[in-house]
Amino acid sequence: MLSLMLDIFLNQATPEEIADTLMMRLRGCYLQVVICDHHRSTSTENQNELIAFIKRGLADRYPSLELTTILPSNDDRDKAFAQTQTILKVFPRVKLIMDISAPAVPGSAEAVQQSGRKDVGMIGLSLPTICKPYVHSGIVKTIILWNTRNLGYLTVYVGWARLSEKDS
Repeated sequence: MLSLMLDIFLNQATPEEIADTLMMRLRGCYLQVVICDHHRSTSTENQNELIAFIKRGLADRYPSLELTTILPSNDDRDKAFAQTQTILKVFPRVKLIMDISAPAVPGSAEAVQQSGRKDVGMIGLSLPTICKPYVHSGIVKTIILWNTRNLGYLTVYVGWARLSEKDS
């Protein structure tokens, strides 16, 4: 029997690639941008790295945009909803909410919808199924997600390649 221990990590996308894709979706048409991330605090390494790339992308591509605030949503739709309600009141010039958490996008989108503000858009990193009504209503302008099928194929291929390597 073959006993084999593999320690492999496959990252679905790098923070730089995610930030770059989000920047391509901005098109420079917003005055103020808010980022909601998904951790209880902004002390998580991958989130800090993603936020740093987003900040860099905003400065390089859209220097006239103002990053108003960055708020954690704890991967919680209800918290994103409540925070977005507050953001819309405290920062009336905000024209875009950028969520980098799957549950935050529909939470923020619901707050925008209930506010009746047609001048506020949403983009983010989320799942199409949970954002569908907000995409159809036009509140969510774009969502991004890595290709899970390709990630699955890659995972199987890397496992097979590593096993083949051990057999030879």
